[in-house]
Amino acid sequence: MQLLNAVRAGLLAAWVIVLFGTMLAPRAVAAPADWRDFFVDDTDMHYFYDASSISRQGQTTSVRVYEKVPFWGQSVVYTFEINCNARTLRRLHVEYYDWNSNAFDRQNDLDEDSYQANPNKLSGDLVKAVCGR
Repeated sequence: MQLLNAVRAGLLAAWVIVLFGTMLAPRAVAAPADWRDFFVDDTDMHYFYDASSISRQGQTTSVRVYEKVPFWGQSVVYTFEINCNARTLRRLHVEYYDWNSNAFDRQNDLDEDSYQANPNKLSGDLVKAVCGR
């Protein structure tokens, strides 16, 4: 019985430490995402952009795009750079998250050339959603 009470007391103490440690830990302040559906491909996979991530600087606009890739077992978030006037875009950054837990897995900076948005594909719908035409 004493052993059981000691285990209970230990678990309670650990729970209190975790609870208060979580409450007192510094937290990063980030704006909540505003994911908006903008494209559905022929496999019924949906793509979303984060309206709260849109940042315009001169002729360049950046935006985050989300896709859940079931056959990879991952969710992927890209950062795109778009030139709204030229209707070109390129991927700058990619982040990978676990499909089930959404835990961060890894990230990579990308060094890609810009390409012309295709009006009948995902790239054209992204430019239209972000740039408004």
